[in-house]
Amino acid sequence: MPTGRIELKLRKVSQLFNTLDPSPFRESELALDAEDYIVGRAQELPIDAPVAIVIHLPSDELSQASASDIVSR
Repeated sequence: MPTGRIELKLRKVSQLFNTLDPSPFRESELALDAEDYIVGRAQELPIDAPVAIVIHLPSDELSQASASDIVSR
């Protein structure tokens, strides 16, 4: 079965996370807008399809330590 892709184009990694959450970066909650978008797109995919979330960032943002914290392959 093909993988469903959910793509996000962001200016900064911080757009993904709730800025009011006092937790360390790796433990922060997703921003409500990001969560709603991801869940909404996932609900459009077949229920048994694997999902890949692809995050596009500007090259200068990729060099930030926070960008490497969200990379998983």
